[in-house]
Amino acid sequence: MESLALGHILLLGLLSAAAAAAAGRAVARTWRAPVTLIVYAVLLGLVVEFLAYALFGASLMSISGAAFAFGWTLLCALIAFRLTRARQMVVQYGFTRAPKA
Repeated sequence: MESLALGHILLLGLLSAAAAAAAGRAVARTWRAPVTLIVYAVLLGLVVEFLAYALFGASLMSISGAAFAFGWTLLCALIAFRLTRARQMVVQYGFTRAPKA
């Protein structure tokens, strides 16, 4: 993705962040292990690379672009997973909270 303009990178970054967050929330809601997010992040990273190639004429499958896309989608997915799982735990196991003093 190194041959893209800043606006193109931001657009693809926002789209991939939204898709990764949706994947993270879906994995958390179904009580699956967070390891499954790695598979989803790889697939989403490949989609981002293809979109950069198809829409903006970037080089297809550059190592640095693919690594950045994978890292970004994995980070967004893990953050969404953690927030959703924490919310689920508070709702489901709220009786274990310490009483307020």
